[in-house]
Parts: sequence; C-alpha cells; structure tokens
Amino acid sequence: MMSKNDSAAIRTATAALRREVDRLDVKMKEDIGTLKHECVMPFCFLLACLRFNLSLIRIQMELDSRKNEAKSDLKQQDIAIEVRVDIVCQTNTNFYVNFRNRSSSIKPL
Repeated sequence: MMSKNDSAAIRTATAALRREVDRLDVKMKEDIGTLKHECVMPFCFLLACLRFNLSLIRIQMELDSRKNEAKSDLKQQDIAIEVRVDIVCQTNTNFYVNFRNRSSSIKPL
C-alpha cells in the first residue's frame, strides 16, 4: 500500500505533468499557427498571383479574339466595297460602250 506521502507525491508529479502537457499543447498550437502563416501565406500569395496572371491571359485572349473579329469584319467590308466598285466600273464601261456604239450609229443630219 501507498502512504499518504507517496500519494501526495504522485498527485504533485501528475499535476506537474499535466501543466507541462498543457504548456506543450499551447506551444505546439502556436508553432502550428506560425507554420501555417509562414507556409500558407506564401502559397496563398502564389495562388493569387497565378489567378491574376490567368485573368490577364484571359483578358489578352479576349482582346485578341475581338481584334481578329474586327479585322475579319473590315476585310469583309473591303471585299464588299471592291465588289461594288467593280460592278459600278463595269456598269460605267458598259454604258460608255453602248453610248459610243449608239452615237456612232447615229448619222448626222
């Protein structure tokens, strides 16, 4: 059997161990918090930078797409104008040829 002194010594040692475990628990939580801050924050910053860069890439791709669409539209308009000019020129040429043919077939009085 244990004596009162032995029981008191064990209780004292157990209380000291509990305090030490509690102190280590607090220290471990602080260290984990520090590690999270030190490791996660740079990762979060890197992730934010990557997201920003992806946004810039998407914006650039959208601008390039719109620019190409605008170029294509302008090219189509240029082609349409050229076709109309060709039609007008051909019509004028036909008119001139017909006019000359008719005027040459008219005999002076």
